[in-house]
Amino acid sequence: MRLFKDPAKGGCVGCHRFYDTGRDPALSMFTDYGYDAVAVPRNDKLPAHKADLGLCERSDARTPSNQAEYCVRFRTPSLRNVAVRGSYKHNGVFSNLRDVVAFYATRATDPKRWYKSGVKFEDVPAKYRERVNVASIPYNRREGDVPALSDPEIDAIVAFLQTLTDARYQGRAP
Repeated sequence: MRLFKDPAKGGCVGCHRFYDTGRDPALSMFTDYGYDAVAVPRNDKLPAHKADLGLCERSDARTPSNQAEYCVRFRTPSLRNVAVRGSYKHNGVFSNLRDVVAFYATRATDPKRWYKSGVKFEDVPAKYRERVNVASIPYNRREGDVPALSDPEIDAIVAFLQTLTDARYQGRAP
């Protein structure tokens, strides 16, 4: 939990808010219900590839939006029961929780690890790449810098996230 909350490390609590002294789990959903542009890698396992623009250029009646500020932004998910999910991120690109945390920790410092095409933020249309969050920790580092989290610290955050599993799901982690 210390690393999860530490603004110089994961800084996760900035978007995945919770009340560590509260007794009511309903008050700790581990989300701010906001939106962020993190530019997850392309999921080549999806049939026909089409970049997902998040909340912009949407014309459906339920969630229409032509506001540029929402382009490539996706809802910050709750982390409750995160360890029992079968896939992660809006496009399902990650199949395990450790890869998700490692992506957050190293996206800025080692982009070639994640963007196989060699193009940083490959699944974000070029005209929206400037909207990707590069200011918040841990995204605010430069390529080649030391990541905000070491491998043991990534493992510690994953272990913490596994504790967020409700009793009814215990033993079901993939």
